[in-house]
Amino acid sequence: MILGLVVLGAALMRFWGLDFGLPNLQCRPDETGIVIKALAFFGGDLNPHFFRYPTLYFYLLALVFAVYMLGCLMLGATSATLLVDIAMDPSVYVLISRGVSASLGTLTVLAVFWLARRLAGERVGLVAAFLMGACYLHVRESHFGLTDVAMTLSIVCSMGFVWAVYQRGNRCDYVLAGLLTGLSASTKYAGIFLIAPMCIAHVKLWMAKREELEPQTLFGVLKDRNIYGYGLCTVVGFVALTPFAVLDFTTFWHDVMAESLHLDEGHAGLSVGLGWGYHAFHTLPGGVGWPVLSGAIFGFLVLLRRDIWQAAVLGAFPIVFYLVAGKGQTVFVRYMVPVLPFVCVFCAVGLNAVVARFSIRESVSNWALIVLCLVVSGPSVYRTLYLDRLLALDDSRVVAARWVEDHVPEGHTIYQSGTGWAHAQLIPSVATLESRLVRQQQAGKQGRLLQTQIDQVRAGVRSHAGYEILDYDPDDPIWKKTDLPAYVVLYESPLNVYTPLPKGLTDWVDTHYKMVEQIVGVGQDTRAWFDQLDAFFVPYTGLDSATRTGPDVRIYFLDSAK
Repeated sequence: MILGLVVLGAALMRFWGLDFGLPNLQCRPDETGIVIKALAFFGGDLNPHFFRYPTLYFYLLALVFAVYMLGCLMLGATSATLLVDIAMDPSVYVLISRGVSASLGTLTVLAVFWLARRLAGERVGLVAAFLMGACYLHVRESHFGLTDVAMTLSIVCSMGFVWAVYQRGNRCDYVLAGLLTGLSASTKYAGIFLIAPMCIAHVKLWMAKREELEPQTLFGVLKDRNIYGYGLCTVVGFVALTPFAVLDFTTFWHDVMAESLHLDEGHAGLSVGLGWGYHAFHTLPGGVGWPVLSGAIFGFLVLLRRDIWQAAVLGAFPIVFYLVAGKGQTVFVRYMVPVLPFVCVFCAVGLNAVVARFSIRESVSNWALIVLCLVVSGPSVYRTLYLDRLLALDDSRVVAARWVEDHVPEGHTIYQSGTGWAHAQLIPSVATLESRLVRQQQAGKQGRLLQTQIDQVRAGVRSHAGYEILDYDPDDPIWKKTDLPAYVVLYESPLNVYTPLPKGLTDWVDTHYKMVEQIVGVGQDTRAWFDQLDAFFVPYTGLDSATRTGPDVRIYFLDSAK
């Protein structure tokens, strides 16, 4: 009953505001790219030709999309209309991807309960599940169709079987742990670090079979066929759902090396320091709250004192993962999502140890544990609820696009400042679509979806003629041109790299334009702290400083009087 309520609460937190930012496809970076990769499989080529991520999540989405499309076909749609819908507005597929991620995030709460119960009993399992269900960073990322939440679920499931190896060492446990390790790595490559706790569990199991250490112990460990079975199953689990890592090894290796370089060198030209300090003082305290993080450290020390081998098995993955993920300068906060289940389990162990320290009746200790759990999770719960409130509001870019459609006649020229991640999704004219198609083709892409959009507009499927949209180009500044656009849309936010406002631009706007609309988004309050690397216009902490998600927007009209 209690577990059911915890899971229900977790689901409500993760599914609330799931349509955030839609139909704007840029409000959560990387989502649309993953969806397009999954949809591309329906063209008959199962090779994604892209391995910055492995392909399990792509194939999972393709399967879910196939079910959705089958339902549409049964209701009277045709393959041609489905293709047109994808080209004109694929936001429904982004929403489906988010639903998959939210579902996997909710299941992770059950998986954490299962793992923690195997470690320390049902009471600790329930506390760990509650902490996981209310974990702010995990709830935040469960809203979005990315790979981190899916990998985290498979990691927790794999750890359950690694723990079974530590306890009893059945061959079946080795096989299942290996398959799930492979599946984790096939969701995101960092899943391969599950090998670390597996090796510790295997060594401890081997040592437990002997009354004293012998010189031959190490050789005996290496001779055990079970560990090779685990390794083989890991390879099988990975290759089964990322098969083109072998079939297209050259592209795979190139992309993996490029991703490794990207992790080390930083993102978008930004440098915020190495991840070891960044995640320790920003990501994790903000993601779970200082009370939970402190409880986790205490719980790990309790476990370390109680049984060093248990602490080593359970702590190996998060420690190895943290050391590797933190050695570079690409430090998105979502990178720490796989660490969160372990933080919650360790914190549950620590809280239980505090309550158990006092010899009181079980009923009283249960209530004391509940109260303590609610207290330490308070900051995380507050941020989670405030995040859901923000995500349920219309994003500033959605409001801006609606205002433009209501007030700006079709055919006008509109200039947008900043990068594409900050832009409102305005209706493009045929000329704008054609220029975008040319840029895609010059970049080596086919641009089939853009071509479909152009064909549909020319065929009269869309009644609105659209706008000629000019985007920010640092090599060809708009303020140096004499042909003035009718409207200018300026975007501003604390994420300066994604919403640059050069002085030449603001002076030019002040000279020629008058402001006709202003929409406040995340604002400029210094209390808010942002993941500067991520083009995600939502504060990470200090959410109550934001009016709504998205950058601040100012819309200007050409003032002929000037």
